[in-house]
Amino acid sequence: MIYVDTPLEYPDELVKNKKRGNMWSHLATDGNIVELHKFATKLGLKKEWFQKHQSVPHYDLIPNKIEMAVNKGAKLVSTMGLFKKCINININIKENEL
Repeated sequence: MIYVDTPLEYPDELVKNKKRGNMWSHLATDGNIVELHKFATKLGLKKEWFQKHQSVPHYDLIPNKIEMAVNKGAKLVSTMGLFKKCINININIKENEL
């Protein structure tokens, strides 16, 4: 399943790309990481934007992509819900899938 969490507002000092603003969500999966990449492509996201964090590999989503993700089948969950469902999914990720 592909998940997107509700948007969070981040402090300005944590925002590297000021053009995208300081509010965003995360797109993650509890399943196959290849499916996450395919889904992200449908949203117009580039694979190089993928963040292979050890706990929850994900893409960041700006607010205008959240509704698009949900309309394409992502399940909207809280940030804690996303974290609980997707934590450590990278245990089964092969390097060539990243």
